[in-house]
Amino acid sequence: MRRVKPAQRVFSVAAAAALTLAPAFAFAQAEGDEGEVDPLASSEPAEPVKPAEPVVANGKAPFARVSDDQETIYAVQRKAFLVDGKFELTPMASMSFSDRFVQTFAPAASIVYHLSENFGLEVYGAYMFPNESSFTNEILNKKKLRSDTAKLTQMLWAAGVGVQWSPIYGKLQIFNKFLGNFNFYLGAGVGVGQTRVQCDNQNDLDPNRGFPVDSKGEVVCNPDQVDTIDGVVDQVFYEPNTFRVMGAFSGGVRFHFSTWMALKFEVKDYLFVARVYRPGNAGDALSDAVRSNVFAQIGLSFLLGGDED
Repeated sequence: MRRVKPAQRVFSVAAAAALTLAPAFAFAQAEGDEGEVDPLASSEPAEPVKPAEPVVANGKAPFARVSDDQETIYAVQRKAFLVDGKFELTPMASMSFSDRFVQTFAPAASIVYHLSENFGLEVYGAYMFPNESSFTNEILNKKKLRSDTAKLTQMLWAAGVGVQWSPIYGKLQIFNKFLGNFNFYLGAGVGVGQTRVQCDNQNDLDPNRGFPVDSKGEVVCNPDQVDTIDGVVDQVFYEPNTFRVMGAFSGGVRFHFSTWMALKFEVKDYLFVARVYRPGNAGDALSDAVRSNVFAQIGLSFLLGGDED
């Protein structure tokens, strides 16, 4: 039998005691942690942790957001007056301003059915009251000069159908009292019209146009047309009216200050090809010109039908 030394016996007893008391000490330590205070901890409350500032590209902190009551400029929100599904009836006063040969005033009208807020179908028409400009009278009657005859063609009326597109709209406030909508629009259409051109007995005319014949058997503009003593024609006559196919392009702006009425400004350009036949003048002469008749128009629009705003 092996003999155990006294030192080894003491170490073994101490190790066994430590293993026995370790779980109990740990359990007691866990129960006492809840109410104990760390003597090294500070008596002052800890400061709250601030959220980290967002990182921006230039390394600077972002500006503080402006509150709603400080806003002065707002994005365009819901339109105050809606036109979707409504008919727009617009009587207008119209005047030409781009033609140096012909001056024209006209009452005009437009009916637009708005398929949506920015797209509509249009029916338009105008009845013209044309007159020769002072420049035309000067070159025709006084100096006896002849420009291209087709450029003297006058419009009598026009009507057609087209479409309108409103790509831009916004809000408008006047004197901080009246708030309304405005929208810019573009239009295009096709139609028909009737024109006339001035004539006289000093030039040969197309016999197939139905001109009258004078006592000498010659085709003339008008048998009753006479010249004054100085050779200036004292009366104005025209060829028979001619039907023509016309295109139309327009652009304008509407100002809506009510659910049923708006103010409209528009520029409309009527385009057609004018052809005037003048046989016998140094051979058969055919005068062609693309006529652009630009009108400035203003009117009041009345909105009918559709859903209430």
